[in-house]
Amino acid sequence: SEPKERILMGFQKFDRTMAPSGRAPSVTINIRGIISINQSAIIRIGSPDFVDLLYDADERLIGICPSEDAENGHRVRGTDKAGASVLVTGTSFMNHFGIVSTESRRWFPTFDGAIQIDR
Repeated sequence: SEPKERILMGFQKFDRTMAPSGRAPSVTINIRGIISINQSAIIRIGSPDFVDLLYDADERLIGICPSEDAENGHRVRGTDKAGASVLVTGTSFMNHFGIVSTESRRWFPTFDGAIQIDR
């Protein structure tokens, strides 16, 4: 038989999957061009299934905004862990714009309808 969970009278069990992370929004790009977006950041843009990746060469800004274009948008891949970061494959984007990353780097983005990071 399965062990029965025992809750003491007057106590409530904490469900960590329902608690906000409390972490600052962040984006990490690794050397292979995989973009990791934490829950705080992806929620700020509406938790989309697809995103568009944008680049402003003059300002050296990368933008990540929600997309409804399943054909040309980049799929947002979740993980099975509640509250975990989501992943976007940005390798072809990075190669197209000549964005070279020699190490993984994390940014604390700004938001203006999109996630914005400066490289």
